[in-house]
Amino acid sequence: MAVDNRPLNIIITIVAVTFAYLVYDYFVAVPSAQSPGADSCLSDSDCPAIYCIRAPCPQSVCENNRCVMTEAPEETPVPTEPIETVRESGGCKIGGCSGQLCSDASEGPMFTTCEWSEAYGCYQELGVCERQEGGKCGWTQTDVLKQCLLEKS
Repeated sequence: MAVDNRPLNIIITIVAVTFAYLVYDYFVAVPSAQSPGADSCLSDSDCPAIYCIRAPCPQSVCENNRCVMTEAPEETPVPTEPIETVRESGGCKIGGCSGQLCSDASEGPMFTTCEWSEAYGCYQELGVCERQEGGKCGWTQTDVLKQCLLEKS
C-alpha cells in the first residue's frame, strides 16, 4: 500500500518558502552590508522623529541607508526668553514663548507651548501688534509682513 505524501510535501514547501522569504527580507532586502539595526533606513521617514522644546531642532535623516543627525540650521533665529513687550501700541501686547501672539494688555499673561516656526521670525522682525479696525488687538498685515509670511510658509 502506497502512502500519499502530497499534503506533507505541500506543508514542507510552504514552510521552506516562508523561511526563504524571511531570510531574504531580513538580510538582503535591507540595503545595508550589516544586519538591520535601529539606524537602518530607506528614506527619511524611516528615521526617528526628533521632538525638542526649543527650536531649531536637529533632524534625523537617511544617508547611505543609515539614520544620521543633521545640524540645526544656523540662520533660524532662536528665541532665548519669552517675549512680552516689544513693538506694542494701543493697549496691545506681544506674548507667547516665541512672541507669536498679539492680544489686549488687559487680558493678563498669555501662555503657549515653546515651539518655533519660521513665520514667528516674521512677526518678531516685521510685525506691529496694535488695535485693528474691529477694536481688537492683532498683527497689522503690512505688505512686508505678508511677503515674509509667504516666503516662510
